Amino acid sequence: GGGGGGERPAISSAIESMFRDGASMDMIDKALNTVELAPEHLQDPELDIITGVQVIDSNYRIFILEGLADGNILRLLDEIPRVSANSKSFKVLYNPEITFTERYYSAYNVDIKRIRLRETLRQLILKVDTYLEPKYMLTAWALMRLNEISNAGRMKKLRDLVLFPTVPQLEHMYKKLGDALSIEDLTGEKPVDKRARKTQGGGDEMPALTTEE
Repeated sequence: GGGGGGERPAISSAIESMFRDGASMDMIDKALNTVELAPEHLQDPELDIITGVQVIDSNYRIFILEGLADGNILRLLDEIPRVSANSKSFKVLYNPEITFTERYYSAYNVDIKRIRLRETLRQLILKVDTYLEPKYMLTAWALMRLNEISNAGRMKKLRDLVLFPTVPQLEHMYKKLGDALSIEDLTGEKPVDKRARKTQGGGDEMPALTTEE
């Protein structure tokens, strides 16, 4: 419970205010990155924030997001509706009847943690046996669990088999196999080649969106 820990931080209203004032996504991202919740807030079962992680490779992005079952996670699903049936290139796993008793990713606070892999998950999983030494086991677990998530068809399987990677596993994987984030990783847009635009007469074209989730 949130008893004597003081008022809950008004994160959502602060971010919505930045949206209304025309702040860029980069500014909002930086603002979220600086938010560090107090331990009593992180343990508050009624704090309505979305926490999670985003794992990126050259082919896909895997988002693992968590929030109150009847809170902002429903708003997210409403504002970003499913546009197609699950397929190899796009998949959403969500079941309102499946809930959890605790958060996995509150250690990342309100900023969705981004982890870029040096190689694709498919390439890494093909040689996962090379990470089965004791000093690499956390990385191996993260890779195997992410691979199971990418191949799963139902949320029930992920819950029953405990297939969500933990923060220590993800952090270990990042140290061993992580890479620097690119502009495209951060914005979802390919950077504009200014030289190419000059040679083509330089219209104000929108940068191409990636085909990733």
